[in-house]
Amino acid sequence: MFSVLGDCQLARNYYFCAQMQNPTLMKKTLSAIFVCVLGLACVLLTAVPAQARDKNTPKKVYAFGYAEALNDTVIYISPIQELRNAELDNKGFIHFRESYDAQLQQYLLGVQNGHTMCITIYGTSRSKLEKKFVRLRRDLNHRKHVRLVELTPSEFQFRSLQTVSQ
Repeated sequence: MFSVLGDCQLARNYYFCAQMQNPTLMKKTLSAIFVCVLGLACVLLTAVPAQARDKNTPKKVYAFGYAEALNDTVIYISPIQELRNAELDNKGFIHFRESYDAQLQQYLLGVQNGHTMCITIYGTSRSKLEKKFVRLRRDLNHRKHVRLVELTPSEFQFRSLQTVSQ
């Protein structure tokens, strides 16, 4: 059987040996090391699955359309809706956003004469998008000489890109 003093002399680490001979100091040191290792393990275990989950699971994308007639004082807003089969790239931009703009523009060509500028406003959080929608609608209602037309879901719906391409 080895003695603590003999092991310490072999290691030639006098400070560590002094800690090993004092039981209360040894318990404090070991408990501090244990807490650090446990904290690091918790961080690693929660961070890695979150990154893997974000990359593998598709996020829901919500959007609404905004269209402004360039030769008129009419502004159209579509309702917030979930975009099926919509994907975001690494930077958070939606793929083929211009096709959603074109859908709204094609619908408005049948409703009114003239060219309209169409924008698709999107997000992954419905509640945050609703706040943007309410703020935009409130600001447009306060404008003078502007007529706001809110499209109903029965009037206009974004189609998924698979049905558009077929």
